[in-house]
Amino acid sequence: MEKLWDLLIRLRTWVIGAVGLIALMLPEIVSLAAQLLNSPQITAVLPEGWKTWAGAIGFVALVWSRWRPATRTADPEVQVKQALKSADYGATVIVEAGGETKAKINA
Repeated sequence: MEKLWDLLIRLRTWVIGAVGLIALMLPEIVSLAAQLLNSPQITAVLPEGWKTWAGAIGFVALVWSRWRPATRTADPEVQVKQALKSADYGATVIVEAGGETKAKINA
């Protein structure tokens, strides 16, 4: 479960993009389904200006989610940043991950 959560956190932009794309295509999918099923009542479910609002909300959500992988507190770059912020002068930062020393940085 933790690996799935980690994947969702790191790929949140792609997940939001996929949901936004489906939301934008939903009126066309519903229209196509109405034509294929010969049932025009299905299209009455969606309001007229829905596609414009879905596009605007999807764009804002994509910008808000930022196009970079998310970091977690266990990531080495976060440990280095926290150690450098707490040091008033030069510091040596030892990066550990999985119980092993991954890097030693003199800053």
